[in-house]
Amino acid sequence: METMHPHSLKDLPANARLFFVGIGGISMSGLAIMAHNLGYEVAGSDPHENDRTDRLSKELNITIHYSHHSMWIDDFGPDAAIYTAAIKRPNPELNRCEELGIPIIDRAEFLGWLTRYYNKVINVAGTHGKTTTTSMLSSMLIADNFDPSVHLGAEFSAFNGSTVRSGKPGELLISEACEYNSSLLNFRSSTAILLNIDNDHLDYFKTMDNLINCFARFIANIPADGQLIVLDRGKHIDKCLEAAARMRAEKANGHVNLYSFNIIDSDNYPEIKNTSEDELVRMWAEHKLPDYAAFNLTYNAGYPEFDFYKQGQFLTKVKLQVPGRHNVLNALAALAAADLYGANIETIVKALAEFHGADGRFEVKGTFRGATIVGDYAHHPTATKATIMAAAKLPYKHRYVVYQPLTYGRVKNLFPDYVDALKNAEHVLFMNIFSDREQSDFGVSSQMLVDAINAAGGHAELQPDYEQIKKRLAELCHPGDLVLFLGPEEVRAVGQRLADEKL
Repeated sequence: METMHPHSLKDLPANARLFFVGIGGISMSGLAIMAHNLGYEVAGSDPHENDRTDRLSKELNITIHYSHHSMWIDDFGPDAAIYTAAIKRPNPELNRCEELGIPIIDRAEFLGWLTRYYNKVINVAGTHGKTTTTSMLSSMLIADNFDPSVHLGAEFSAFNGSTVRSGKPGELLISEACEYNSSLLNFRSSTAILLNIDNDHLDYFKTMDNLINCFARFIANIPADGQLIVLDRGKHIDKCLEAAARMRAEKANGHVNLYSFNIIDSDNYPEIKNTSEDELVRMWAEHKLPDYAAFNLTYNAGYPEFDFYKQGQFLTKVKLQVPGRHNVLNALAALAAADLYGANIETIVKALAEFHGADGRFEVKGTFRGATIVGDYAHHPTATKATIMAAAKLPYKHRYVVYQPLTYGRVKNLFPDYVDALKNAEHVLFMNIFSDREQSDFGVSSQMLVDAINAAGGHAELQPDYEQIKKRLAELCHPGDLVLFLGPEEVRAVGQRLADEKL
């Protein structure tokens, strides 16, 4: 049967029935909650029961089937089915929808519909830092009574462990905008943040030019007189902005208001070395320095503190409770967006000082043999290196890393970068590469990384399962040490299990 494909929430019937295939996923469970809170009738399926599905069924009375079967579609009679890319085809529910002429909507397309439901949308894009920046910005605007709706890529304690928050309907949405599969091209932005561009997802994009072009198209889609907040002097950023300007001109899409951010120091701006304060003010007036800036960056017990400047004017001192230079950049981007939306500076800086991160972002799990256990999603070499450098400033005796690379294709494409990121760590225990979507190992393995790191002068070994990791850490760890569990949920769950055993 031919399907009439809807293109927005307006094309759905009032109180439409929506079936989510793969409803237990991080993003899908959040979208199901948002749909439920907007008045839609929601049901779904997922072969794996988890905390998210329990919350959906027990707190919201959403019907969830823990298997895939065509009868779930017959029983529920949805007006549309939303699915995630993690669902393997053929799938019984999606097949049945096609037979019955029920529209099938990709997860990213449905999130795009949500972005068109709200009057104002702040989309946070970039290869690294989206979840942290989105949760920082959300925390600040909530503190200042903006009541935003929020879509995150991780669970957040401030949202009672959910990935989403439902604020005032139709007013303001703050959302992550993921580049994988060009998902962000589905989203409408009134304000967009571009944190950075790095060589990731090349299994999909194939080349850096394709990845840069994807971000450029995202920027070109910002409506006339919209806002773009972007990292000043960031790698690939200028090329992206130039491409976006050409695209906007071709589409006659009008002017976008551009605001830049960065840390001002001699690493980023060599020309300021030995520069007087008057000269710095002149450079700001000539737009040679970023609109929003961290100046005089220092660390107190390993946590960043800096002077926050707007277009050359000192606004306030900022203190963070999340470590690392990368989080200073995330905070600057969030501060810029909050300021542009008219937030009270004292209120948002106080909220930022109380921010401890979203789930899986430098999350303290507990202790093992007196050593502090921290889990972090850092899985790309750049994020891995940044997290290890952040940990190096914290007051621990020894710092060990348990690492699980994420996807064979990423390791294949970025093998030397992984070696560089991990070779200076004090000691690394590797788990085997995690992948849930690839058909090939591309001839790479964790053991190959171990060998390359050791050949480069590092200290690495393969300890692929929980019992081996526990035994080895029992030999290494002492009170006052730190163990970083870096990578996907599987390795972070190992850290949580160690902490829960209370040994």
